[in-house]
Parts: sequence; structure tokens; C-alpha cells
Amino acid sequence: IFNKKYKAYSSDEVEGRYLLTPSFIERFKNLHTAFGSRKAKCSFYDDKIMFSVSTHKNLFEIGNLFVPVNDSKQINVFFAEISAIFDLIDYFKLDEKTGL
Repeated sequence: IFNKKYKAYSSDEVEGRYLLTPSFIERFKNLHTAFGSRKAKCSFYDDKIMFSVSTHKNLFEIGNLFVPVNDSKQINVFFAEISAIFDLIDYFKLDEKTGL
């Protein structure tokens, strides 16, 4: 399913397989669906990683003037988006120095 939806390019096949594990793929798909986007990209370069999620909503504003602040649907959407980001941080251990 992943190969049909996404394309992966690498100059080093072994490193590409090391990075694209089933666990990473699952978390990436979760990020893609949590933001409700049609397009998502991921890029690894040297010791950096970049995610690009294309969506039609303004990600710099949490809510909407026309929706109450305590609307549970909005809170659940926000929580799903933040959880998807933190899942990737946990996966790559971006919050700790591993020495790699």
C-alpha cells in the first residue's frame, strides 16, 4: 500500500531501508491522516529530517471564531495532530542526544 501511494528515493539502498521501517511508515501515514491532507512528503538530508504536509487550513491558528472553544471535535482534531507529531519525535528520539 505504501509503495502505491508514496515514492521513495535514496542514493543508499541500505540506509533507505534502515529509515523506512514499518513503524516509521505507520507513523508517517498517521501524520498524513491526522492533518487531513492529500499530500505529505518527508525528506532526510544529512542529520536533518523535514516533513511537508499540504492542507487547506491555517495551522498557525488553533481554533475558529465561529466554533466554541470547548467544542470536543476541535479539541480531538488538535490532539490527533499534536500526537502524530510527538509519535515521530519519539520514534526518531529527536528529544535526546543518541550520538548517532
